[in-house]
Amino acid sequence: MVKRLLIIFPLLFHLSCDRLYDPQELEFDLPSVKLYIDPENIEILNSNIFSNRYVDGKFVYNNREYNVQLRYQGQASRRSFKKSYKIKFENTDLFENKKKIILKSQPFDPSLLRSQLSVHLFSKAGLSTFDNKFVTLFINDEYKGLYCLIEPIDEFFFINRGKSVGHFYKGQTGKVRFSFAGGYDVREGFKKKPTDDGNYSDLEYLINILDVTPLDQLKEKLEPILWVENYLNYLAVSILISNRDGFYSNLYLYNDPEVNRFEIIPWDLDLTFKSDYITYTIYGWNNLSRRILEVEDYRTRYKNRLLELLDSEFSEEVMFPIIDSLSEYIKDSYENDPYLKAKGYNLEQEVESIKSFIQSRRAYLEEQLEDF
Repeated sequence: MVKRLLIIFPLLFHLSCDRLYDPQELEFDLPSVKLYIDPENIEILNSNIFSNRYVDGKFVYNNREYNVQLRYQGQASRRSFKKSYKIKFENTDLFENKKKIILKSQPFDPSLLRSQLSVHLFSKAGLSTFDNKFVTLFINDEYKGLYCLIEPIDEFFFINRGKSVGHFYKGQTGKVRFSFAGGYDVREGFKKKPTDDGNYSDLEYLINILDVTPLDQLKEKLEPILWVENYLNYLAVSILISNRDGFYSNLYLYNDPEVNRFEIIPWDLDLTFKSDYITYTIYGWNNLSRRILEVEDYRTRYKNRLLELLDSEFSEEVMFPIIDSLSEYIKDSYENDPYLKAKGYNLEQEVESIKSFIQSRRAYLEEQLEDF
């Protein structure tokens, strides 16, 4: 339950938007993040909301204080009253063995549940997934609302999972393609990390295999450079949740240096479980999916995996209690979120929308699989 604590000496604090407020401290059952930012630094952030310039601040979590640098993060949320933040910690004082975290407002998901549910399903299907937990955010002791504390995909992501860092590619700008048709340059849709040395040869080799390899040789050529089972699981879950962006923008390709083979890692999942994506194609929306599903063995394994997940993790019996539990967990924080209240969002309605999507999506996919 929310507890309102009496503040004996109300504090008036001047924000960059020139508004004075009388802060009322709130406590929730969720973990809380408290950021302390000097007014001058808030003005720097607001002077150019699209700048990636960091400013200094204090980060408090579980009664532990960190010196941090922070900036606004994302695109849509920068224009919003409810900003998202990227937080960078000192090398000598990491946060849960992480150098950076993201406090995301999830501007495209008024339920704030979609990313959590998607991460859960990808994890159940055996994919590596980023940490994602609910927190309440206070800035200079003013409640800013319910947020998702998200682990970025960076060097520490792999180190914390016992993997060699190697290198990886971030899919971005809506221009991820797995074909050179039309003179495509992989640098249009992928960004090499942790450092971009300009050498994209392994990714280009994968794409060339997809473009030129005859069907009867595709399996032999593909399996040494791509973890196909991983991609089939990624494809299956993405189809269940209608993860459209996960085919042409929001994904990571990690080349594991231990085996020199690509693995896919899901990312940025707040546009899943959308009611207008109920009849989204069962085949996936890129050339990698198309070529893989041309192979009869892969197609059979993909179909069987979809049927298995429909009968288990994506069933109403499994999903609905998870949704109910998560919505109850965030209810107080959600209902007191100033942005969500101003927008008129209703958590119960959002929950029903997600449940309705699951029911309708299941029915659609079961019908499509009959003739697949």
